[in-house]
Amino acid sequence: MSRKRPTYAGLLFDTIPLQTANSYTEVSGATIAAGDVTSTRTINQTYLQVEEDQKFDIQFTFTGVTGYPAHCSFTGRYTGNPAHEVWLYIWNYTGTPAWERVTAAANDFVSSATDESLEFILPNSADYISSGEVKLRIYHNSNNVSSHDMYIDYIDVLAATIELPTPGTAVAMTGFTDGGFQNMTIDSSAGTITVSTDGDYQLGHYCSFSGTAMAEITLDLYKNGSKLVTLFQRRLNSLGDVGSGSSDAIRTCTAGDVFSYRFHSDTPSSYISIVAMRVMATKQN
Repeated sequence: MSRKRPTYAGLLFDTIPLQTANSYTEVSGATIAAGDVTSTRTINQTYLQVEEDQKFDIQFTFTGVTGYPAHCSFTGRYTGNPAHEVWLYIWNYTGTPAWERVTAAANDFVSSATDESLEFILPNSADYISSGEVKLRIYHNSNNVSSHDMYIDYIDVLAATIELPTPGTAVAMTGFTDGGFQNMTIDSSAGTITVSTDGDYQLGHYCSFSGTAMAEITLDLYKNGSKLVTLFQRRLNSLGDVGSGSSDAIRTCTAGDVFSYRFHSDTPSSYISIVAMRVMATKQN
């Protein structure tokens, strides 16, 4: 008695959208009182401590960044004069390479006796990344006072996997890897699964992601180029938290049906940073 071969297909996406600093340089010659680059990779009150015996200019290099730089998280504090200007910069690799301020605020790191967690929106563009490398700079622009210090407990760069520039406009998820298939057709690069025979299929979908703060992110299932159903919606919090959305259902399909997956947002100039995504189809009869 022969056994019927199963019919299934899956697509996988795995990346590390968040990177901590690979290295740093204190350009101005201010004194490093404690710590090193590893001190900036975990929030644990172990600091890279820089003394303000000169105007400090601390330049961090992040490597292995996948996608454009979109967001920076910082934990630590500047303990000095509230009137002193301490700013965050990002390196622009294009044209005449130069440092550019990330914000237009009077002060990015206001003097504090206790640690603060700060979030910075980075200019999401290919101008600010080169072969997976991104550079950030914390620069003291005021006259130095030797008793002042910068304490850096943590700093990172979060990259955007998908740009969602226009509210309500769906953008296809592409660039998957092969999750295995039999008696079906997949195109992992284009992000599609093609049904081979008529029948009922279990369709499963899962995504863990972060993104633009306060944006509502929607993932839709498309069949043959038209929206079939919304798979999930999730509103990110004020920090662009990491979380997940998932769904599954059994649907009747016809041979030749092509499924694809598209995201959209309700917020202009949004992005999502995907940690893991799984989509699959399994024939039930």
